[in-house]
Amino acid sequence: MNIFSQTPSLESPTLVYTRMRRATGRLALLLPLSLLLLSALPQVPFAGSISLFYYGPVGVILPLIVGPISLFLSCYQGALPDPKRVRRNPKEAWLTDRNLSLLAALTVWGVVLTPTNPPADMSPSPTALMHLLLDSRDLISLFHGVPAAVFFFCLAVFCLSNFQRSPHGSPHPSRCALTRSKNRIYTVCGWIILSMTLAFLALSIARNSSASASEWIIGWRLIFWSEALALTAFSISWQVKGDGLLPLVHLVRSLTAQPGAAPAKRQNSAGANALLPPA
Repeated sequence: MNIFSQTPSLESPTLVYTRMRRATGRLALLLPLSLLLLSALPQVPFAGSISLFYYGPVGVILPLIVGPISLFLSCYQGALPDPKRVRRNPKEAWLTDRNLSLLAALTVWGVVLTPTNPPADMSPSPTALMHLLLDSRDLISLFHGVPAAVFFFCLAVFCLSNFQRSPHGSPHPSRCALTRSKNRIYTVCGWIILSMTLAFLALSIARNSSASASEWIIGWRLIFWSEALALTAFSISWQVKGDGLLPLVHLVRSLTAQPGAAPAKRQNSAGANALLPPA
């Protein structure tokens, strides 16, 4: 008997990355959703931004969720550059999934290591090390805000560029229709992330420069909602890339299908369309 034949085979990298994408997307949605639900408790004040929850009773949730997201991004390899596409578009040689996800992971650590400034009427407890080193509210805002903006910019590039790349060849027509539907979702998510990033940057500047604007922005929690929308778009795009939201993909396809087009075959757990090439 060949004992080596009983050795379990390792999972394919494609399956591993699919699960990583789904997990990353679910964690991204869990962050604003959990804070929103917990803020319904009388003991938990509804902070003006996601980062400000760090100084409240549920501040531990931020590192518990953000930490695994950074870990997943730092381990994520993604698709390798396609030589044929690189010859047509040289920037794809360095704008790879690996480089982009690694940059996003580093910026997440920058956000975690430099928490946002505490409210003016509150002293941070415990004091973050970077707060002691920087010793300036303006520098703290800079070291927290810039990595956060770069992080969301990386996510937008994933949606608008990397996730929409497809290798050369002639995919199955049904699969091609599903890919176009996914690309539409990526495009919408990418622009939502970009617009919400610009929105919370502008709101942060306005909050720090005008007392009346600050009262209005904090009262309506505008920075929180812009961050929450950006994280929701992040979640949807990564789950779609991990085939975790196939009903949404089929819905988009049905809404955008040309009149008289044949309906796409739905995927199921039994692998009914397993012969179709991957999207």
